[in-house]
Formats: sequence, structure tokens, C-alpha cells
Amino acid sequence: MKKIFDAVVVTGKYTKDGQEKNRYLTVGAVFQNDKGQSSLKLEAIPVAGFNGWINFYEPKGATDAP
Repeated sequence: MKKIFDAVVVTGKYTKDGQEKNRYLTVGAVFQNDKGQSSLKLEAIPVAGFNGWINFYEPKGATDAP
């Protein structure tokens, strides 16, 4: 199976340099098998500040990490 997306939720907000920003938590990933079917694997269950939406972003590579 190939990882195609990170599953990310907004859990709250914070202020940095006078600007309000979202706080994010990666809760799992979406994988695709060789038949093209997708599956969501949750590794965390969001509770605090969770608004019901899970967003999917292309995974960041190891070289993209700060």
C-alpha cells in the first residue's frame, strides 16, 4: 500500500507575531492499494477543539521536516 495523504485536523488556535494561526494535529494517513482503493488509518482520535473536519494533504518528505 502506498501512502497518498496525511490526515490532519485543526485542534485550536494560537497567536504568533500578532496573527491568529491554526494549531494542527496529524491524526493518520490515507493509503491506496494496487487496485486503486483508498483506506484511512487513524493513529489518533482528536478530542479537544475538533470541529468534525479531517483535511487531507500530500505527505511531506523527510527532507521537508524542520
